[in-house]
Amino acid sequence: DSPLTLKENLSIIVSELFCRNVRWVHPEMWPESDSPPELQEEQVQASFDASQFGMKLLVFQSYYILRSRELGLDSIAALEACQGKPDSDALQAFQRDCREIKDMESYQEFFLWLQ
Repeated sequence: DSPLTLKENLSIIVSELFCRNVRWVHPEMWPESDSPPELQEEQVQASFDASQFGMKLLVFQSYYILRSRELGLDSIAALEACQGKPDSDALQAFQRDCREIKDMESYQEFFLWLQ
């Protein structure tokens, strides 16, 4: 029951990301080393587009686990006490953050969420 911080566990999360997504990006979507930088940017964006669903799930899972702990909603007793309904402030924060996660459009945004 030690506190979890995203920074301390970042390598595990990033490793999971790459296991779930990078290996599954079709080779046609990989940036080519001999391409001009503009084309490489397009190729990197195409790889993000191909794997974004899994990355968003990973960010959401990490966020939910850590945020639940911050709010004291990380035990059965706590969830039973509120009947599984967090207070309105917590619920609004979850909803806002989930919309932002859903709207991620790049690797840069993904890594910002993992900080």
